[in-house]
Amino acid sequence: LVLKKIKSGIKFRHIIPSLFIIYLILLPLSFITSYFLLPLLIYFITDLVVSFASKGGLKTKLWSILVYPTIHKSYGIGFIVGLFKIKRLSGSQSIKRLFY
Repeated sequence: LVLKKIKSGIKFRHIIPSLFIIYLILLPLSFITSYFLLPLLIYFITDLVVSFASKGGLKTKLWSILVYPTIHKSYGIGFIVGLFKIKRLSGSQSIKRLFY
């Protein structure tokens, strides 16, 4: 919905959190191969590195370890839900309803 408001169009950076959500949904299929867990391992290592590289005390850094995945999951879920809302409303209803 935000993309409709700012008219920027979908960019690759908007899709990445949504792909992460799809990956998490498919994660139970990881019993097929252990390579399926590699992106999750890379994500958590990156989360740790970025969290401990951030400014602030130890408490802030530890909270960041939880906050970053929460933000990414929320953005990804919101983006997917927003795409379904746009598709649903673009049929017979006015696009103006997206903003209210």
